[in-house]
Amino acid sequence: MASHEPFPTEIPIFVHVAGSTPYVFYIELKGEALEAVGVLEQVTDILAGQGVPILQVSVIVSSGTVKLIVFADVREEGLVGKLVNELGKVPYTINVSYTGPLVDGFAYCDRCFPITVRGERAVLFSRQVYEGFFREGWRRFGTAFPVMLYMLGFESGRLAYRRHLEVAGGDVKAAVKGG
Repeated sequence: MASHEPFPTEIPIFVHVAGSTPYVFYIELKGEALEAVGVLEQVTDILAGQGVPILQVSVIVSSGTVKLIVFADVREEGLVGKLVNELGKVPYTINVSYTGPLVDGFAYCDRCFPITVRGERAVLFSRQVYEGFFREGWRRFGTAFPVMLYMLGFESGRLAYRRHLEVAGGDVKAAVKGG
């Protein structure tokens, strides 16, 4: 059964798990890996076989390749090289590399920049940032601020519609169909 309930999603570019030693493994695979059965299973089996918990996994498909970003709690530093070697043997693998924790319990994907949507750079704001933006806009510009927001919003919406129409192959109903 299809569900339209919200599914809040964190941007998967860092982990913070107190008491862990998170490493980030970057596994680049050939595009054919998307159609192969069991590739992700082999990656998880390698980590599980060494008793390494997986904290987070992201799969990114771009430019004909598949990129796995695996955050794993590797308590033995000497184990990292062995894991890289074993992960490199997974079918379709092009390259495997890693980065270690920045501080105890925290690691981030230092290669996940810029954030993009459909190949175009995207900007995301936390609630604290956008609330400050609106609060200061009202304070500094007064009643001119909503007019400016309307104009900016209208133009942004127009451009977004054009992009959605392009993605929908020119089908207007598909471009504006809601959940």
